[in-house]
Amino acid sequence: MGYKLTIYLQKHKAMSGGRFDYNQYRLTEIADQIEQEIADNTEFSKKTMQEFTKAVKLIRTAQIYAHRIDWLLCSDDSEDTFHERLFDDLINQKHDA
Repeated sequence: MGYKLTIYLQKHKAMSGGRFDYNQYRLTEIADQIEQEIADNTEFSKKTMQEFTKAVKLIRTAQIYAHRIDWLLCSDDSEDTFHERLFDDLINQKHDA
């Protein structure tokens, strides 16, 4: 288990979800690692780094979907709450980008 995932899980002891064994948080770790590769890049072209950047956005979006579906499947969210939180998470992601 990655360091960031361990810290997150420790902070959220009364966790919801779990249908996917919290593996959606590994997507965040992957996106973070790719961002670090972009920052440290001395090897690949600008075109390749643009694809890395696209990948980070897609992976972060996949993490949001996995997280929201996890909570819905574990009955932590109703369908209405699922849609509300999914919408909010996706909007917040766009503002963070």
